[in-house]
Amino acid sequence: MITIGIHASLVTHIGKGSSKIEASQYDKDICVDYWWTNLLYINNLYPFPGIVGGCMGWSWYLANDMQFYILSPIFIVLLYHRRTSKLGIASVIAMCVSSVIVTATLTGYYGLPVGKSFYFYNDRLLEFPNGTGTDVTYGKPWCRIQSYMVGVFSGYFLYRHMYIKKIRMHWLVSTIGWFFAVGIMYAMLYALHGTANRDPLPQWFSAVWGGVCRTLFSMGVAWVAFACSTGYGGLINSFLSWSFWTPMARLTYCVYLLHPIIIFEFLRTKKISYHWTFPEVVYFTFANIVVSYVCALGLSLLVESPTVGIEKAMFGKKRR
Repeated sequence: MITIGIHASLVTHIGKGSSKIEASQYDKDICVDYWWTNLLYINNLYPFPGIVGGCMGWSWYLANDMQFYILSPIFIVLLYHRRTSKLGIASVIAMCVSSVIVTATLTGYYGLPVGKSFYFYNDRLLEFPNGTGTDVTYGKPWCRIQSYMVGVFSGYFLYRHMYIKKIRMHWLVSTIGWFFAVGIMYAMLYALHGTANRDPLPQWFSAVWGGVCRTLFSMGVAWVAFACSTGYGGLINSFLSWSFWTPMARLTYCVYLLHPIIIFEFLRTKKISYHWTFPEVVYFTFANIVVSYVCALGLSLLVESPTVGIEKAMFGKKRR
């Protein structure tokens, strides 16, 4: 709520620019109408269309995360009990595969592009006034739950490793796993980097890529987490476990909420249109990280930390 207030009210009075007034007024109006969807964690479903253009459009992920959190006990209970563990595994795999199929089908039906291509394969998206590909697939739970199911699946095997039977891997298996994880994550991020100024990709490829890319990337991330937690992380585990990351990790939620606001303010207060070069993108990226963490520290100290302290005082500390 505090961040919504900052986004819709306070930021309106900071800075001037060619698009500042109109954009700030739009942010204010949309948040006045739909702030409650953020509190109920349904802003990825309503209003439709309009996920990105909604109140704090980037918060669609929070809605997905809460919805999956509410749904996850069904799978966890099945996986936990020995008699139903096989059913639980089958349910997780079925949910993941179903999400892949639904995403690929929607991508193909609406002719959505992938990568940096802006070429749509058909005009079916015009069925929705002001609709975009984001409204159809990007923030929808049935298209995003595939990644969550990969996390549930890897968490189950990590639980078995810790409490039931330790998993032993040959060094060759571990090496192949790391090559697969790094390779697949790199491919998902950069394979389509050069698609902006080239001929459109085949529609079938866009549908397949749109369906599987999130699952494959999640599998790479899951391997990193699993390998580092089971003693097969090596130097990567040492780097990721470095105590330097601890204070930064505690601010990531506030950074997530604030960093788009900072980007918007920078762009909206410029007097002229901006032509981005690669060095400028790198420079602005690091500058935005620093400013975002500084602002996140203030938000955490003023809002998040006092709220956590009040919660602990009221309900006591959670037992491990």
